[in-house]
Amino acid sequence: MKNPLRLAEGRTLVEQLRLLLGNTGSSVVPTILVALLLVWVLSTEQNALGLRAWAGAVILIKLLCAWEARRILASEISFDRARALVWRQIALNVIDAAAWGALAWVTLGTTTVAGSILVVAVLAGVAGSSMSSLAPVLPVFIAFGAVELVVVATRLWALGDPAYNALGVAGALYVVTLLGQARNSARAARAAIDLRFENVELIERLRVETE
Repeated sequence: MKNPLRLAEGRTLVEQLRLLLGNTGSSVVPTILVALLLVWVLSTEQNALGLRAWAGAVILIKLLCAWEARRILASEISFDRARALVWRQIALNVIDAAAWGALAWVTLGTTTVAGSILVVAVLAGVAGSSMSSLAPVLPVFIAFGAVELVVVATRLWALGDPAYNALGVAGALYVVTLLGQARNSARAARAAIDLRFENVELIERLRVETE
């Protein structure tokens, strides 16, 4: 069985990349709505300015990712260019993950217990949603999940509360579970792409033989 951690070659990698980029646009509106909702619900005198700056950064990064995806999909992706584009996606999603993780630094310790629960739930949801959209190119999701986990866990441990420390450990276990699911999704996506190309080649051979 092919290792999903290893980047595919040629047309398979191009199709994996197209699949990932095609998922990007669907997260724009939810990101904007969630960011605005969090600003409205969680703002206090201590975090209002930081929370607004965070929301602006997250929305801007998501719009940039969506614009980049649309631009790439509108052009022809060559085999030689595909690997460079994957690394570019890794870089963009590392920035996106760090921005989402910064929510923990802005809000935890400056909001209510209910607000803290909301923050953790949102960050868990973001990680799960990213798993679904980024799994076609597994290294991209690994980068996203690892960075978000490190940023959030660092804040949880910095608070010095055993409950937050335990939450950080639970978050790590959650991300590990997501990595397993993403690995399975990546294998399924690659198998489907390879099967499609095999079917196309078979049809073409049958056409040539028939002629």
